[in-house]
Amino acid sequence: MAEVKKKPLLSGLLVLFLAAMIFANIGGNMYGGLMPLYLKDLGSSIPQIGLFFTISQIVPLFLQILGGWISDTMGRLRAIAIGSVFGVIGFVPLVLADSWGWLVISVAIGSVARALVGPSFDAFIAEHSSEENRGKVFGISQTIFMIVSVVGPPLGGWLAQDYGFRLMLLVAGVFYLIAAVMRIGMAREAAKTETVKKELSFAGLKSNLSAMAGLMLSGGLSTWILLTDGFRDVSFQLSGNLFPVYMQ
Repeated sequence: MAEVKKKPLLSGLLVLFLAAMIFANIGGNMYGGLMPLYLKDLGSSIPQIGLFFTISQIVPLFLQILGGWISDTMGRLRAIAIGSVFGVIGFVPLVLADSWGWLVISVAIGSVARALVGPSFDAFIAEHSSEENRGKVFGISQTIFMIVSVVGPPLGGWLAQDYGFRLMLLVAGVFYLIAAVMRIGMAREAAKTETVKKELSFAGLKSNLSAMAGLMLSGGLSTWILLTDGFRDVSFQLSGNLFPVYMQ
């Protein structure tokens, strides 16, 4: 009897998807931890740095739920592609900034990218992996993500130290642009095989918001997870974003 050939753990589409994630997250991790120092380099005071990070958390607050709804309605790859376009645009004020106000604009645009890409990322992996291998695929994706998180910061620190913040941000933007091009290409290929075109509607948004509000306020496990995660994030934000300035 001929042996049944096993399917590869990662399909070609997933490999391409993870490759785009590598480029995008190298770019993001290059400057994320250095933002407090970049703000200080632009002449921002300590209270202004704190206010900046407060605003940077408030803006995504109103976009995350919308991002999940758009992902469910329009499809994972399309949502990720649209978000990646906003991510590339967000690098423009980041590179050209001469005051912290420009960085607020960059964060606002970048928040749209994160709101669309974030909810779609894990959902796409879950939908494109078999049930028996799903845990392994998630393990691989998280391992790659952590490796990228290790590579990005020292690369960004080296470029900022030797060549300045703007060149470092420009290089980070190029990494993200490569990821955006890959994601747009994937979304276009996926659109060719779609049989039903999904459109956004207010009725669909209202229905989804009601369902999510019920889940958050039900008082069950989901509510407690949200509360504990919220307290943990608040405690981290009290010091985490100002730590590079303190080290300096």
